[in-house]
Amino acid sequence: MTQDQSPRSVVQLRTALAERSLTAAANIAGYLRRIERQNETLRAYLHVCTDRAQREAMALDALASGFPEALGPLAGVAVSVKDLIDTSFAPTTYGQAKYREHQPQTTAVCVQRLQSAHAIVLGKAHLHEFAFGVTNENPHFGSARNPLDPTRITADRAAAAQHPWQRHGPRQRRHGHRWQCSHSRSLYGSRRPQTDLWSHPYRWRLSAGAITRSRRLFRQHSP
Repeated sequence: MTQDQSPRSVVQLRTALAERSLTAAANIAGYLRRIERQNETLRAYLHVCTDRAQREAMALDALASGFPEALGPLAGVAVSVKDLIDTSFAPTTYGQAKYREHQPQTTAVCVQRLQSAHAIVLGKAHLHEFAFGVTNENPHFGSARNPLDPTRITADRAAAAQHPWQRHGPRQRRHGHRWQCSHSRSLYGSRRPQTDLWSHPYRWRLSAGAITRSRRLFRQHSP
């Protein structure tokens, strides 16, 4: 299955896995190849969970072949997690060199819920230092670049998690996409007009009190 023939929605992907017309391993391998080919230039990821993602994809294929009814609602979906959110299986730097080797002991609740829905985390997405800024130019890890023009900035503090390559169409075919969904968070209720212009991502704001206010939702401790 070519990139242009790949499922265009989460529902289509789950159906393809259940029907065995596509394997999770093949789907994830395509994203990993594109990341390997272009991440050095675009710096979309600070850490890529290659081996873990491949193992989870193979386990999901085994489940799909034996008990497809057990597939979660996000089965096989390739997800990036902003590197502001704690993960025990991958370093969490918060975009700061001081935390380059920081390995949280716990995984944030939001990521646990993605995993329980059978989403596959590809890695930790680039960000502005501590997400305080809108240019995504990072003095510690280099700056993420715009896939439409690598000489330009990405124009958002979470731009590595909201790149235009999420969309299909000519831009996606030209540059390839590096994930199907991305988990990020906004500080102070920030807005992203440039991202909305290019990517048109779906977002939602939870009602007050709907979820825990514990820091464990996003991180183990405040940097």
